[in-house]
Amino acid sequence: MSGNAVISPGIEERFLIEGMDCASCVNRIETTIKKLPGIESASVNLATGEACVLYQPEQIASQKIKDAIDRIGYHAVDLPATKESYSVLETERASEHKKRLREFYVALALTLPIFLIEMLMIEFRGVRYFELLLATPVVFWSGSQFFVGAYKAARSKTAEMNTLVALSTASAYIFSVLVTLNPTLFSQHSEHTTVYFEAATVIITLILLGRLMEQRAKGKASAAMRSLLKTQATTATIIHNDKPQIVAIESVKIGDIIRVNAGEKIPVDGMITSGNASIDESMMTGESQPQSRESGNEVIGSTNLISGSIEYRATRVGENTVLRQIVRLVEKAQGSKAPIARLADVVSGYFVQAVLAIAIVAGVVWYFVGPEPHLNFALLIFVSVLIIACPCALGLATPTAILVATGRAGERGILIKNGEALENAHKLDTIILDKTGTITTGVPLLKQIITENGFDEQTLLQLAASLERKSSHPLAKAIVKAAEAKEHSLEDVEQFQMSEGKGISADVHNKKIRLGNFDFINEGNILTPQHREQYTRLMSSGESVILMTINGVFAGWFLIEHSIRESVGKAVASLKALGLEVVMLTGDNEDSAREIASRVGISNILANVLPYQKAEHVRLLQQRGKKVAMVGDGINDAPALAQADVGFAIGSGTDVAIEASDITLIRGDLNGVVEAIELSKKTMRIIKQNLFSSFLYNSLGIPIAAGLLFPVFGWLLNPMIGSAAMALSDVSVILNSLRLKKFRA
Repeated sequence: MSGNAVISPGIEERFLIEGMDCASCVNRIETTIKKLPGIESASVNLATGEACVLYQPEQIASQKIKDAIDRIGYHAVDLPATKESYSVLETERASEHKKRLREFYVALALTLPIFLIEMLMIEFRGVRYFELLLATPVVFWSGSQFFVGAYKAARSKTAEMNTLVALSTASAYIFSVLVTLNPTLFSQHSEHTTVYFEAATVIITLILLGRLMEQRAKGKASAAMRSLLKTQATTATIIHNDKPQIVAIESVKIGDIIRVNAGEKIPVDGMITSGNASIDESMMTGESQPQSRESGNEVIGSTNLISGSIEYRATRVGENTVLRQIVRLVEKAQGSKAPIARLADVVSGYFVQAVLAIAIVAGVVWYFVGPEPHLNFALLIFVSVLIIACPCALGLATPTAILVATGRAGERGILIKNGEALENAHKLDTIILDKTGTITTGVPLLKQIITENGFDEQTLLQLAASLERKSSHPLAKAIVKAAEAKEHSLEDVEQFQMSEGKGISADVHNKKIRLGNFDFINEGNILTPQHREQYTRLMSSGESVILMTINGVFAGWFLIEHSIRESVGKAVASLKALGLEVVMLTGDNEDSAREIASRVGISNILANVLPYQKAEHVRLLQQRGKKVAMVGDGINDAPALAQADVGFAIGSGTDVAIEASDITLIRGDLNGVVEAIELSKKTMRIIKQNLFSSFLYNSLGIPIAAGLLFPVFGWLLNPMIGSAAMALSDVSVILNSLRLKKFRA
């Protein structure tokens, strides 16, 4: 009996968190979740309002996690999984927004008279009672959310932004009420005792305005993927018993035959079985021109059929469609954290407690050493420190930039898996491009067959295709495709064997067939020096060459040409302009590799690389201190993509490669690599600007609010100015991040 416990893979689940206001909320929720049994990791994002939790289902249930979040004063709900549940969520959010809007308008209407009375020093009998009448609903109705939040935080023995606002406004309000009821309570002369009804109400009104502006800006930042989800069709026309039947898209199953006519939207992903059409795929691929599609071609759900009519078999439905995968990947990236965000999280974890201490100490000190009336002055200092220090901007600095950047990348056909990949991309100095499928189209064509020793082309092509149809290599597909085009019947093979990276062999009708490179074919020393020279000459032209023997006799050559992607030359030049070293990796020999590389402007090559060696080459570069990106599209690229600091998968490649990569290029265009790196650089500049402005704001604001400059310059920070500055700092961080919405490389 083994003593080693088998640990099952954890489940990753994301929740929407209601009630978060600042970076300290994020820290509090993360800390609470991580204390639970079975939690492997937890990440909370202020900008998206989401928590991403990886946990062991055997140790804790999803509901237990949500209950723990609810107990500390927040509310956790499951993320919507369908378009309808998104609509319900948006309806709930719209209702909540209207409520907040009413609270703000009431606060504004009641605060303005108080503000004008104090600013214009209007005096009339019972003026303080009039201000008390107006201020009370502002503090206890419009501002109720701050007191509720502060109470919940106090119950869990923590403090947050709501604590700061509630303490400051309550202090100002209670002091003013006591002075109104007993003018000489804090001073022998009532005229020396100031009331702070305007401070309490203006602070609440301005912070409510700031939150409304934040909410609107966040909505703009995350609108891209919500609008993409809305493009999905709601119904599909299924052919059942040769009759069309309209059903809800949720009812479509894999294997259903679906009919789509001109002007309609393709409901789900599938393969065309009959008909032909012109399809607008720009929303997925970025290709502005409609694409011609016919029987055997794939179609993507949510694209538009411009002309023609098709019937196709559904291959991916529900959460597995390309559209839903894109939305899911982008949402996951938007909810993730970049390593730079940890700095803000660490600081904010202690920030509120430090601010409370500073406010109390400053208030006490100024009570004893400040000017008359002492209590008024001390209260002013206490309230000012609490208001100016709210750490909202600090908490929004990184996640809002990531939210906008990943959303914009998704619109540009670039799927960034997480914030870490987005941050790492700007550090790259070396980029490896796999030749087949990345530099070339991945669809090689058989150019020529050269026969030897009396064999004919038809025999060679038929026998070679019979073997190659058992191989998944792109060169094998070129031979099979050529045989199918000439309608050759393919034979059954026996004793099939593959020598990875070298060639294949099998028996066909008692004939021993071998296909492969020069060394593989020449293992029996059947080739001459002249054959070696011819092989070198053919390979140096940039074509791939496959040799063939039949029963040990050299039978001929297969020359396969590679079509280079149109965008590669421009992309390579752009990558070099960004200061990156560009390397081409291939299994071809050095002469052939150098010829292909020279056509796209690459001078550094790694040739004769077997599939299992790719990851090792990435590792060797990393050991030399390089920050390496790998771009590939095949199954054999997956280990190298995972090993690289940033892995880029061509979107037309395999699911395995896409899963192993950090960034997926849906359009299959290498210029997407350039865009991703430039977007990373700009995003990091924006994040650093946000963090700098947030730290600077608090570093300068708190000392001024604490009265540090009062003895020398007589400068004090009015709480109302502090609350306005706090709201503007939050909004400025979001607006700065929104600049990324217009990003173009």
